[in-house]
Amino acid sequence: MKNKTIAIIPARGNSKRLPKKNIKLLSGIPLLALSILYAQKHSFIEGVYVSTDDEDVKKVDMDFGAKEVERPAHLSGDFEPNVSALKHVTESIDDDTENVVLLQATNPLRPENLLSDAFEDYSKGNYDNVPLPRELYAKEEWNESMNTLIETAKERFED
Repeated sequence: MKNKTIAIIPARGNSKRLPKKNIKLLSGIPLLALSILYAQKHSFIEGVYVSTDDEDVKKVDMDFGAKEVERPAHLSGDFEPNVSALKHVTESIDDDTENVVLLQATNPLRPENLLSDAFEDYSKGNYDNVPLPRELYAKEEWNESMNTLIETAKERFED
């Protein structure tokens, strides 16, 4: 299958400044879970992969339906760039991935349409990548999106 799009969420467990930051709770839901659910809401994403070296992170990604890729220790250091994790995941899975969406677990406040709009622009243009803007969005827009994600996550988390 050509043009397969996956999402990859790097989520190592040994942050020095804020240990276990990827599974810290926001409104009672792990940050990682919010990013997994955000990716799953987009029909063009055919698989959500979490790259991790941590057992607690593995439990969250499995609870919320992501596929786990064990990140080796040599790719889990403090100064290892995300591109190493992305490359490792794409080389580890057995499929015809054409496009990769990188989502950060520690950035869960995304407007609902941000990713689909960016992907549409990417698909129409002749681009290698499309960085998402880091601007502030209207409070109502991200509040609505966040509330929907949190409610969905709570339903799954409480099951």
